[in-house]
Amino acid sequence: MWSIFAARSIPSFVYVRQRLRLEKGKDFVRPAPAILHMAAVGLSASLAYFGLVPVATVPVFIFLLWRSVRGLSKNRKRLKAVQLGVRETIYGAVLVLSFILGYYYGF
Repeated sequence: MWSIFAARSIPSFVYVRQRLRLEKGKDFVRPAPAILHMAAVGLSASLAYFGLVPVATVPVFIFLLWRSVRGLSKNRKRLKAVQLGVRETIYGAVLVLSFILGYYYGF
C-alpha cells in the first residue's frame, strides 16, 4: 500500500512544482513529470498483476499521467495555485477511494 502512495506522491509533487513554474512564466521541465507518472502506472500495473493492490488503482494512475501531460501542454487551462492544490487533494482522495473500493469489491 505504501508503494502506491509513494507512486502517487512523488510524481505529483514534481508535476505541481513544474506546473506552478509554468503558470508563473518560469523555465520548467515537461518530460520529468510524465516519465515519473509512466513509472507509477507501470508500478501499479505490476503490483495489480501480482495481486498486491486492487486493479482499480491502475486507471487512476493512467488518469494522473494524462493530467500531467495535459497540464503542462499549451492546451492547459490556467489555474491558480489554490485551484491546483484543491484538485490534487481530490485526485489523492480518488486514489484512496479506488484502493478501498477495489479491495472491498475485489477488483
